[in-house]
Amino acid sequence: MPMFPNSSCAVPVDAPALECHSLAGFENEVRRLFSDTFVLGNPIGSPVALFDHYAELNLGWYLTVGAADCVVVTSSGRVVAYGLLCAEPRDLDRWTMRRVPSLCGRVLSRLITFRLTKDAVRFYSGRFLDAVTIGFARRSLPVDCAHVHMNVSAGHRTGQVALILRDELDKVCRDRGISHWMGEINSVSGHRRDALARCVGNVVGTKRNRTMSRLMGVEVTRLTVVRTVPRSA
Repeated sequence: MPMFPNSSCAVPVDAPALECHSLAGFENEVRRLFSDTFVLGNPIGSPVALFDHYAELNLGWYLTVGAADCVVVTSSGRVVAYGLLCAEPRDLDRWTMRRVPSLCGRVLSRLITFRLTKDAVRFYSGRFLDAVTIGFARRSLPVDCAHVHMNVSAGHRTGQVALILRDELDKVCRDRGISHWMGEINSVSGHRRDALARCVGNVVGTKRNRTMSRLMGVEVTRLTVVRTVPRSA
């Protein structure tokens, strides 16, 4: 989830030509943006083996089963942001768990045949530990709380696009009868906490992001925020 602005939470009326669309037809652009912005708005510095498979594990459900509830923002016809909403967390969990063994098998196969770099080993071990941490943290959330993932390209991280996504996903939730959604944002030294509380909702959890901390070389914290969907726009 991208940075929210430090002051106003209103979407500027003089915004440049930004358009919201349903996700269908933009699947490859979403995949591109996921990779291009993986490390707090930047790509991973050096290639990680099997990263495309890892990305598909993260995106596949949203790009297929859950696509109807997901949106993208375009500028001059190019996707600059996406908002992925999961209204059925248990279905997503089942979908993911059916595919985790395949990725694990590929990683282990490369590991035992010495075809996995040390950086890749650290990446996948960190991702595994982070996933366990996230799984335990989400157990404290209501079962009817939707999950949201937002991502914005490096050139559009002023907060404006994130607010457009927030409002569009609020609308999706209202149409689905969903009253709350949760998201997770990576923060260096906790700088985004106040902006999240002001523009999104209550910050209910703070955990170290092992993978991002290693990739960034600084302490990166994962902030979990829960938003109450406004009854009207």
